[in-house]
Order: sequence, then C-alpha cells, then structure tokens
Amino acid sequence: MKFSILLPFFLLAISGKAQKNASISFEKWISLKSSNAPVISPDGKTIAIWAKDPATPGEKRQEEEKADAVLVDHEQHGTRLYLLDPATSKLTAVAVTADVQRVSWSPQSDRLLAEVDMPNSASDLGPSLSTWLVAISDPQHFSAQRAASLWELWGPWPAGDEPRAPSSAPRGTLARALLGLRLPLLLVAAASVRRSMPVHEKYLWALVVVVTVVHVMTFSAPRFTFAVEPTLVVLAVLGVERTWVSWCERRDSNPHTLAGTRS
Repeated sequence: MKFSILLPFFLLAISGKAQKNASISFEKWISLKSSNAPVISPDGKTIAIWAKDPATPGEKRQEEEKADAVLVDHEQHGTRLYLLDPATSKLTAVAVTADVQRVSWSPQSDRLLAEVDMPNSASDLGPSLSTWLVAISDPQHFSAQRAASLWELWGPWPAGDEPRAPSSAPRGTLARALLGLRLPLLLVAAASVRRSMPVHEKYLWALVVVVTVVHVMTFSAPRFTFAVEPTLVVLAVLGVERTWVSWCERRDSNPHTLAGTRS
C-alpha cells in the first residue's frame, strides 16, 4: 500500500524505453477492428492507419456465447494510430493517446498531424479534442519525451542541460543534487500512506499526483514543480513521525523489551 502510489510513475519511465522500437506485423493489423480509410503520405512511402484495438479472447468468447451486453461509456478499447511502410509491410504503433479521429500529412511527408478525441463521451463534460504532431522519422519521440520529463521530476540526478533562458547558465552539480532530493523525500513520504488518512493528507497526495501528470503528459517546466517540494517535505515529516511511532509501539509491545525495561 505504501509504495503502490509510486508504481505508476516508475512504470511510465520503463515503458518509455520499451516502446521505442514498438512495431507490429501487417498480419496483426489485419485483425484490428474497425480500421478507417488509410491516408497515404504525399511521397507515397508511408500510410497512416487508425484502428480500434482488437477484442481479447475472453471478449470473443463472450460474443460467441451471446453474453455481449454493452456498458455504455465504459469502452476499454481505443482507436490507435499506426504507420505502415508498404515496402516492408512493417506496422509501427504511434505513441499518441486514443481515440484518433483524423490525420493530415505535411507536404514534405516528414510530419503527421493527428486529431484525438478522449474516449467514452468525454466531450459531454468539457473540451476533449487534442492535436498531436508526429515526426515520421521518430514516431516514438513522444514516449521518449515523457520518460525524460518523468526523470526530470523524480529522477535522482536530473539533466544539467535542460532548456532555459538564453542568458542562464546550465544547471550546476549542486542544483542537480538538490533537485535529486525529491526522490528520497518521496520514498520517505510514502511511509505516511495509510488506508485511513486524514482528508488534508489526501489533498497533499492529490497535489503530488496532479503535478506529476501535468509535468509528464503536457508541458514540463521547473517552475511548475515548486508546489511539490514543500508538499513533499510535509509528507516526509509525517512519514518519519509515523515510522517512529510504529517502531516505538512494536518495541513497547515486545515482552523481551518490557522485561529489560522493568529490570
């Protein structure tokens, strides 16, 4: 429970590397459901395809057994974007979110503009459309950028060449070491996690999660993370305090310790 809140953050950094060479065969694409009309690049070397995720074996079995009731707005399969190389039949998954609605090529065929709408009727609650610019030479660049952003926020040794104002010097060793203290503070703060936490502590953890999501998935800038650092200090103090109290309670309940104290 203590470290479950940290797991998604580190899994994202790992998945960024795992997706770098992600590709699927053309035969697998044939099995994808509801593929839309492909869009060929102006130079004819790449074809953009967006298709819905295929059903799992369990879902296929339910459909065959007519146990196919649909829960509205709880769709788990998204419409993904793929790039097909007709010369090699290689199909590469593009690291943009679901659901892809339409795509447009640049005249030079080096970039692709993808329009994405959030799934499950998210537009009923507010703006849900987003636009993604994909570099054809590196369609997994988005995942690499997100992994780098996660490392900048929680990594023990942030990069020293992060873009900043032209008049600013690169980040020094001391600054990188101080920023790297976020990770040990986060690990110590995890000791404060309890099933029945006070409401104000849940708000503090919610702030950490929200800033992490915004920093990783959108625009990353050091000034956006300043709110996390004092929050981590407070949560780390709570973690140390609760760890100490728990250790004292275990020591006081130990009969050998009690016997030694009485003697």
